[in-house]
Amino acid sequence: MYNNEDPFYTTWNQKSVIADCLRSLGYNNLADQVHKSPPIGNVFHEYIKVTKELAEHSKDTDVLDRLYFSGLIYG
Repeated sequence: MYNNEDPFYTTWNQKSVIADCLRSLGYNNLADQVHKSPPIGNVFHEYIKVTKELAEHSKDTDVLDRLYFSGLIYG
């Protein structure tokens, strides 16, 4: 059984959620950049922020739900 507390797995999982959300919003190139970029502090949080703002702008509640249930956004 794979340990979900592994920081590499956690980072990969969070990047996957963000990339999937961006792809569903039609931002394929940005989704590819998420996977290629290192998870360095504010850069990672900026991807989350941009994804949330794009979802709110397009009123895509499915994307917002995925971000919320994965623990990337609150409220």
